[in-house]
Amino acid sequence: MTIKKLSLGSVQWGSFYGISNNSGQTDTNEVSRILDKAYFEGIKIIDTASTYGTAESVLGKHNLSLFSLLTKIPKFKTNIITKLDSEDMIFKFNQSLKKLNLKSCYGLLLHQKEDIFKKGNE
Repeated sequence: MTIKKLSLGSVQWGSFYGISNNSGQTDTNEVSRILDKAYFEGIKIIDTASTYGTAESVLGKHNLSLFSLLTKIPKFKTNIITKLDSEDMIFKFNQSLKKLNLKSCYGLLLHQKEDIFKKGNE
């Protein structure tokens, strides 16, 4: 089996997350060590989201130039996506870029797959 792309998740870097998490949010020095190790092992994609607590801000304190970043927009709260919802999505994406200290990122994902089927998704 060949793995072509593997990403590193960052949710524990911004929140106390995980069923087996007994140590809480990962401290900044440990994040640095994880990023170094990930790069050394060939992991070049980092997955994050604005809903991961302070993860984007934590990442933004590190040199991310060697990585490709994926972030996610929060779930749309209604069953119909309006122009205002779209503008809010763009605003939240720009906030994420600011927290990450980036001008652009590798990808923007929907956090909830159901959003692609909502009216107004175009």
